[in-house]
Amino acid sequence: MLYVKEGGVLLKLDDWEQIYSRPNYVQDLDLKGKNLKALIGYYKNEPPRTCGIKSCHATHMKGGIVVTEDDLETCIGHICGSKIFKEKFDVLIQQIEKEVDFEIYKEAVATRKSRLFDYWRQAADLTSGTTGILRLAEKIALLRDPLSVGRFASMELIRMAANQNSKVAKEEWVQKEEKELTEEEKKDGKPKYKLEYLIVGQIRHVDLMLSSNDMKKLYQEEIEEVLRALQNLDLDKASKRQITSIGRAASAIEVRITRAKELKERAIEFLTRENLFPLYEKMLPMDTVSKNDLSLYENFINSLK
Repeated sequence: MLYVKEGGVLLKLDDWEQIYSRPNYVQDLDLKGKNLKALIGYYKNEPPRTCGIKSCHATHMKGGIVVTEDDLETCIGHICGSKIFKEKFDVLIQQIEKEVDFEIYKEAVATRKSRLFDYWRQAADLTSGTTGILRLAEKIALLRDPLSVGRFASMELIRMAANQNSKVAKEEWVQKEEKELTEEEKKDGKPKYKLEYLIVGQIRHVDLMLSSNDMKKLYQEEIEEVLRALQNLDLDKASKRQITSIGRAASAIEVRITRAKELKERAIEFLTRENLFPLYEKMLPMDTVSKNDLSLYENFINSLK
């Protein structure tokens, strides 16, 4: 992004030639004995730009367009500016950064307000029907609740999510092979057993149990609330603080909607009887799982398709 001030108004430029063609612009400026008069421009996240200082000419990703006291202009990297002009440059570039941020947020608000109808349509698609994102979120919330699906199932699913482990294993005593027997074990001729963990299945998308993938919070706080704020905001009357706050959130609305769609699709696959059944298979022979826990989880998975 590239901005320059004209008559006190901050303008966004699309082409660096608009800077290089300015009458007082110097691409190879000797700053020896020169003092900083003003900072009239700012750039960031552009392709690296060659520093206009004669003693540097390194490329910088961020910096300003400076004016010296003899009214010469050049492009200077933020590190060079701080070294040469000290605190005065630091103060000026912080000021213009704030102004640029405000312009960006104002533009974000205006652009997103013009697309509100489409955003609300996408929000409606997310929440409609039996597989709406809020209904799916409610079911996952039940899986986190020991009173709804039993303590063992709830804790095990949360543990699997935290450990990023989708495989379901159960303990089983299996007979040792001849080569595994010790000399002592071979003497009595009786079968010997060992405890092994056998994989009985896999639960896809178990990471949806994590709070970082909370679909209800994502939809209500980062999509619906932002769209309502955009809808109610009057750009002509809003304060800078309001525009900055809403603009910051609005600039990420497309990313949030895309993430919500992705989580919804994964949740549909997660919340099926077939997907969650391996955990029931593990629980069934376990003495440490109460009948009530087993019954609660069985009832839950049987309520799914």
